[in-house]
Amino acid sequence: MKKLLIDAKKQVEQAQLKKKTELAKEKIIAIKKHYQSIVDEGIKGIHIPKVLVKKRGKQKKPKQLNFLERFTKHRDSVLAFVLDFNVPFDNNLAERDIRMVKVKQKVSVTFRSLNGAKYFARIRSYISTVKKTKKMFFKKFEIR
Repeated sequence: MKKLLIDAKKQVEQAQLKKKTELAKEKIIAIKKHYQSIVDEGIKGIHIPKVLVKKRGKQKKPKQLNFLERFTKHRDSVLAFVLDFNVPFDNNLAERDIRMVKVKQKVSVTFRSLNGAKYFARIRSYISTVKKTKKMFFKKFEIR
């Protein structure tokens, strides 16, 4: 699965270099089929123990099976970067944005007021957006 996702990322990057806005439909279909075949192969490889059937509730499934079922259920979310080039391959930028709030919270233990937290979030959001759009948020001043 890791190899498939990295290969798909490379295909998207190559298409972007050629100024394309989407992958060819055949490539998308091939990626989805390969994705599903990997999941199906993983499900076949899981040993499900024969446990006595409980009287009530759902039968417990192995963690590996739950993991692969999530891969099936959320396939379009996992492959969103292939379907739409505006979606990043990973969510590192979002994690970095949240991390700054957590660091501030750890250093200060808490925000003194709700308004202070709102101001901090608004300022961090502005700076983060400006960085992502690669614009300058401070004007350069010449010192004479």
